[in-house]
Amino acid sequence: MRGTYRLAILLLPFSGIAPLLPIGELKNEASAYVFLILLGLACFQSGKIVRQVRRLPMPFMFFFAAFMAVVALSAATNITSISDDVFRDRTAYEKFLTSTLTIMFGFLIAALTAYVASTNVATDLIRPLFLSTAICAAVAALEMASWVSADFDRIIYEPLSAVVHSGSGFLNYPERLRSVSAEASFFAIFQSFALPWLIAGYRLGLRPRSGYLLLIVAAIAMLVLAQSRTGYILLAGVLLLELLVRRRSLSAARGPSARFFFVTPMIVVAVAAAIYLLTINFSEVFREVISGANISNISRLASIQTALKIFFANPIFGVGLGQYAFHAAQVLPSWAYESYEIVNWFGDYGATWPPVYALHARLAAELGVLGLAAWYGFWIYVFVQVLKTVWTGRRANPVLGVAILQCIAVVLLSGLAFDSFRSFPIWITLGAASVFLAHARSKAGIPQRHAKAGRSAGVGAAPR
Repeated sequence: MRGTYRLAILLLPFSGIAPLLPIGELKNEASAYVFLILLGLACFQSGKIVRQVRRLPMPFMFFFAAFMAVVALSAATNITSISDDVFRDRTAYEKFLTSTLTIMFGFLIAALTAYVASTNVATDLIRPLFLSTAICAAVAALEMASWVSADFDRIIYEPLSAVVHSGSGFLNYPERLRSVSAEASFFAIFQSFALPWLIAGYRLGLRPRSGYLLLIVAAIAMLVLAQSRTGYILLAGVLLLELLVRRRSLSAARGPSARFFFVTPMIVVAVAAAIYLLTINFSEVFREVISGANISNISRLASIQTALKIFFANPIFGVGLGQYAFHAAQVLPSWAYESYEIVNWFGDYGATWPPVYALHARLAAELGVLGLAAWYGFWIYVFVQVLKTVWTGRRANPVLGVAILQCIAVVLLSGLAFDSFRSFPIWITLGAASVFLAHARSKAGIPQRHAKAGRSAGVGAAPR
């Protein structure tokens, strides 16, 4: 079972494969099929998994119950439209059902992660991400070579892309690095999730230590070459938390150090620089939207504006999980049809399903204020609890605690440009954070195994 879990983690960046089964929005995710197999295997160890899940802090169980209750309440208040609406030959009820199953699938992955990561996070999470990033780097090198050599592109890269990206809809991609992922933005989200664990592996002394350092540098370089605005934001969040929390966590028992206060002005300057660069970037985006120079930006802003219009019309309960597309056509701004993507989404039956582009906008439109409060309230609570654990130096591994903080930041920030609950880093982070806090709150804790022996205790384990 653990080997299957490691394979699922290894395949996380492969998000553009040809569909193998009709599993909705998960059909192009290679990891989804392995996780399905894993759930089947879990049935034979259900007793152990249930016992592990019951040890988790109560807020995690409350979150599952509360969020699913919001989904059910929103559906009940919109039962007529969910029962009757049809869009592009797809019923609203079908979309509600597949969206709900995706979330439940995610919670099951979180439970499996809590079960697996409670014993050996190095073997079961960090090392598979190390191998996955190495594969991404190798494919990325071939991809960059195809940018400069047409012959290499035709002979080597195109056949490879035909396999790896067979379900993405396009084999050739603009000069934005996507490696094995369907799109550059998906690749940036994966690398942002893997980076904290690579840093943790290096800090824990996992072998080959030089290999971890090399892949940390490679992951940052690939994030930059993906040329994703979302990726830049995620990278900034990960690195700022590395600077801000790492030094404090390693000297928690001694109180704030002079070095920590020395680093603080550097962090302030970095944040100010990031805000300035983002302001320039988004000003450019709005100029491109007004001039019609960038179709993708028109589609993105139109979709988010439409979702917010739906929210303002249904502020408490929203229109129901998965129901955005069934209500969007009536409130799309007129300028949205300047984008051929919008025209295709709402007119071409063969086009992809209309996205919202931002999870906060989707939650607002589909689940209203209750959905926003349940989702973001919980993640902010978990972030604060993990930060307090790391900050106060409780009986928990500060290296892994910082990695979880960084992953929570990735989850929250990636919602600015990604609207789907199918993102596996969300649920893996949820499971890892839950077991980390469970171990931190236990009186005895779990001893850290010797890192150089290639073994590491669970996510919550305290170092020697």
